[in-house]
Amino acid sequence: MKTANTFKSSVIVATALLAAVFASGCAFQSAAQQQVAASAVQTVTITAKRMTTDEKIAFDTANASAQTVVIAAKRLTAEQKLAMLQEDMHIQASAAHKVQPAA
Repeated sequence: MKTANTFKSSVIVATALLAAVFASGCAFQSAAQQQVAASAVQTVTITAKRMTTDEKIAFDTANASAQTVVIAAKRLTAEQKLAMLQEDMHIQASAAHKVQPAA
């Protein structure tokens, strides 16, 4: 009789554990889908001309008021996005390869 109660308890605990694992899996799946949606947000690359030393000194000494920044952007095509992704992956792989010590 005691063995039957132990078996029933084990089955109940196993079922509850399985339900908890399933529920947490569903919760993380939802979070992953939201993260994918957030990564679909457009990004903007800002390019600017580097100031020379003379330009820096002139800017620092001038009694300048607030600067105006003009940002120009364009939407990338799927091909451009793929090219940028591949280039970024290549750069990261090269950097990771340089960091690893030679065997």
